[in-house]
Amino acid sequence: MVGNARAGGQQSAVVCGESSLGYTCQHGLRNLPSPRCNQREWIIMSGDIQYYGGWIGPTMAMYELDLARREGNVVTMQEAKERGILTIPPMAGSVGSKPVWELDKMVIGRQWLPGKQEIGDCVSWGMKHAGEVRNIFEIANGQEEKWRPWFAPWIYAISRNQIGGGRIAGDGSLGIWAAKGVAEYGVLFEDDEGVPKYSGSIARQWGSPRNAGDNPVYKDFFDVAHDNKCYYVETKTVQELVEMIKVYRRPVTIASMRGFYMKPREYKGYHVFTPSGQWAHQMCWIEYNEELPALYRMNSWGPEAHGKPLRGETPGGAWNLLDDIDYELRAFDVEAFALVEFEGEPGKPDWNPI
Repeated sequence: MVGNARAGGQQSAVVCGESSLGYTCQHGLRNLPSPRCNQREWIIMSGDIQYYGGWIGPTMAMYELDLARREGNVVTMQEAKERGILTIPPMAGSVGSKPVWELDKMVIGRQWLPGKQEIGDCVSWGMKHAGEVRNIFEIANGQEEKWRPWFAPWIYAISRNQIGGGRIAGDGSLGIWAAKGVAEYGVLFEDDEGVPKYSGSIARQWGSPRNAGDNPVYKDFFDVAHDNKCYYVETKTVQELVEMIKVYRRPVTIASMRGFYMKPREYKGYHVFTPSGQWAHQMCWIEYNEELPALYRMNSWGPEAHGKPLRGETPGGAWNLLDDIDYELRAFDVEAFALVEFEGEPGKPDWNPI
């Protein structure tokens, strides 16, 4: 989903470009695009923002997620613990437990900032941001890995085409497709040789269903990305989310129809998101705040999207209260995946913990 501010109004509506193919979902939203709809840039208006849907939506998401579960391609948090996939990081003393907005300067020598999507490719950006933060945590905890920015159009392309089978004609993807994509095909980095600079046109070119066949425009990068696979674990409850982020230091992607006001409210001296209306959107949770309590929800509409944080947090997001998250998990169909094992680019660490 890509956001565009609009003036005034507290309207909440969903409009599909092909209303004849629309349906009413279990949450009561009317005229959502059916899985056959070619108009994926369906408009949602809520609160103080108008934007275009980039997450395909709950009906197709739940179908594909259930299919992946039945095929054995989804691991729960409990299963990950039992199988040794999920382990508590050494924390490098007390250093590794610091928030990412403190660790980033130590690891990459500068502030880590979210990017700004240009089309309805939010699913790839939520995954990209979670992956980059995950790599900062890994390096801070002593893993010998070089930090490198992930290339969003690669995630967008393989999720839609190699995993999704090229079934989507307009913008959009699914969280489960992106998670399966980086697990099966790996991660392409922005600084890999020959990788173009991000743009909406590149994302659409790579994400075109024409690339679902044997000769995609990005075919030369499969061998490059293959060695950098990232595995995922499904999270289902607030308790699992807090444990995953606080204890295991794994960011979690979140795709749902939950919307918010663009301008966070001040609560206990922090910027906090206020739920409002519907967004067909993927973002990610990256930090835990025990005082509120809340998780920090990172968006992909640029660092300036939600104003300047009040406590030095990474700009481009806000705190998401646990009570609101609990309601979201109960009232909406969601996709939430933690990035656990990552076979990152080997090399001298960017930072050696003391």
